[in-house]
Amino acid sequence: MRRAVLACLLLPCLASPLRAAEGDSAGRRSERVAGLCRAWTAAKYLHPDLWQSERDWDAAFARAAAAVGGDAPTERYREIAAAMLGELGDPLTEVVAAEEPGAAERAGGPPAAADTPLLRELEGGVLLADLAGAQRARGPYAVMRELPAALRQRLPRARGLILDFRFGAPNLWSAYLAEGAATELVPRAVQGAARRWIVHWGYPPQRGGSSGGYRSGLVTSPAQVYPPAAAGGDWRIVLLVDQHSELPEVAVALRAAGLAKLVSEGAAPPPAAERVPVDLGEGLTAWVRTAEALFPATPPPGADVTLSVEEAKDPEAAVRAARRLLADPWPPPAASAPVDGALGTRRPDADYPEMLVPPLGMRLLSACRAWGVIHHFYPYLELIGDWDGAFRDALPDFAAAESEDAYARAVLALMAQVADGHTGVGGHPAILRLLGAAWPQVQVRLIEGRVAVTRADGPDGGLRVGDVVLAVDGEPLASRIDRLLPLVTGSTEVTRRVRAASHALAGPAGSTAALDVEGADGARRRVEVKRAAPSRPARGPGSPWRRLTPRIGYVDLRLLEIGQVDAMLEELRDTAALVFDLRGYPNGTAWALAPRRNRPGAKVGALFRRRELSADSFGAPDAGYFFAQPIPERAAEDWIYAGETVMLIDERAISQAEHTGLFLEAAAGTVFVGEPTAGANGDVTNFALPGGISVSFTGHDVRHADGRQLQRVGIQPDVPVAPTLAGLRAGRDEVLERALAWLEDKLGPAPAAVLRPR
Repeated sequence: MRRAVLACLLLPCLASPLRAAEGDSAGRRSERVAGLCRAWTAAKYLHPDLWQSERDWDAAFARAAAAVGGDAPTERYREIAAAMLGELGDPLTEVVAAEEPGAAERAGGPPAAADTPLLRELEGGVLLADLAGAQRARGPYAVMRELPAALRQRLPRARGLILDFRFGAPNLWSAYLAEGAATELVPRAVQGAARRWIVHWGYPPQRGGSSGGYRSGLVTSPAQVYPPAAAGGDWRIVLLVDQHSELPEVAVALRAAGLAKLVSEGAAPPPAAERVPVDLGEGLTAWVRTAEALFPATPPPGADVTLSVEEAKDPEAAVRAARRLLADPWPPPAASAPVDGALGTRRPDADYPEMLVPPLGMRLLSACRAWGVIHHFYPYLELIGDWDGAFRDALPDFAAAESEDAYARAVLALMAQVADGHTGVGGHPAILRLLGAAWPQVQVRLIEGRVAVTRADGPDGGLRVGDVVLAVDGEPLASRIDRLLPLVTGSTEVTRRVRAASHALAGPAGSTAALDVEGADGARRRVEVKRAAPSRPARGPGSPWRRLTPRIGYVDLRLLEIGQVDAMLEELRDTAALVFDLRGYPNGTAWALAPRRNRPGAKVGALFRRRELSADSFGAPDAGYFFAQPIPERAAEDWIYAGETVMLIDERAISQAEHTGLFLEAAAGTVFVGEPTAGANGDVTNFALPGGISVSFTGHDVRHADGRQLQRVGIQPDVPVAPTLAGLRAGRDEVLERALAWLEDKLGPAPAAVLRPR
């Protein structure tokens, strides 16, 4: 299939490239590609047929996006959009132009006399229900009130019923006018349709797994059974329709059961179905079907009688045709059978790894996919700002990206607009060229606004902790950072700049970084350091916990394992306070620690929300699946640590680290000392883009137990303190020192018994 897509995209179907342009034409082209993307995305996630077919929906968008231009008239844009949606083979998914009807059309035709009867009797015991005329005369609510009682009184004695649904213009009420009278219409019990639609709870990852529990499903509602009228009967029903008619479900069910027939003026309208509108701009709207009806018996296609345009000019022609149908013999009614439908399937999105420089249409597809996933599934969409505008502004760069580096740069720049520490882009060789494939084995942070070495692992070539990096490979570090900032992201400006500084040190694997640094003496020197692929620092010897003073313990949560929690607490049981060091990434110990410190009996550690996307929630970014994550129950034999707890934090605490802070905040009232955390929490998921690219992003909105925002804010320190260059160079841990001072002040003078050595 991929070869076929590639062949189509490289052949003359895309022979007219999207050329760079200036002024209105370029802007209109981007707006049109964005409109196509909105419709394509709505169908991708909501149209039921795309879960049950091998249709290449990617190629449909690629062809349309490459063909659309900014200079063509609106009608040409409409044709392209209609052709794209037409590949679904679904007449209910269509493009319509906005038209402002006149007053008579809004009412559904010419005004009717106030005394227009709702039911009138024809020869041969046939009743005619003039739904359209009665609505024009008295309004839809009056019809819905009158119809049940009128049918209950007169239909059991009738031989047949003609329901006139010819409104002559679009009418919002056409499918509802008879639904309230459904029981009175049915001569014997019939089974309506089961409805099936798609719901997404978060975004299931396209590669690998996720701890988020994100899932998508096909939801099926039970089929409606319409009981017969109280009096029962053997009447038949004929429905009169035109192109504007929408039949109520009971009418379709009667027809499927062989108890009703259809007379249509012109082509019969498709059955009513759930649809969502998508604004294409320029007065165009795409209507996308979002559900399918599963009947026990298939309704007959088309109409039983179709009148030509000429025949329909006679207002009584349809009634005469209906009366002839009622007079003819009808086959026995169909028996109801259980509703059955094929199971849906979910296939990961193709990532087309062979397309390192995708063709034009596929490059635009890449931008569209990225927009659609973030627009519909990113839980912090409101924090991005103008995501739609960022997408439109990026389209010219995707269109012009005719090299590997230009394409990778366009993807990185677009995703950098999702300011989130979990946002990452990988899988394409050009990304490694742009951001680096290997790093010097050093760690850097922003200390007093300067990029300083905080750790040097392995052969450091003479680097010292506290050295300030001034240049890399002869280029000023500030220039490298400014060049990289548009391609990297973070939840806060600090984390974004630290990431950019780290990438500024990177380069090809096996290369040597020439670093110009400034030491404590203010002198500038050059240090050469080998670059290597990143790896997690090896755990050093010794225990993750120790005593800092006789009554204060220290626990390095970067090293502590779940199986060590009980032993740590036993050894530090007699301390008056614990210092948890969370200036890095922990090992899942939050769920073991919180119950052992939960003196107040807190129930909730954090609040969660994942986005929900369905026809019901379409266009509502706040819709979602909400839950409160509980703090685990403490085992009966476990005791509760009663001392004070403080936690050391800075921007290196991200995701699970911040979650650990939330749990200990809720359970222990832990006091935070240091600098704000990274502000990025919520189980990571990912999506795929052409070129073998994988993009990760946050899938859950996670908040403090009391509902406060964490994303882009981070856990704020109760006791703010930041390291200094002087302290770093002197080997001091100023954050830990401040935490100890705060605890000593909090605890007060130590009792003599506590001060005795163990």
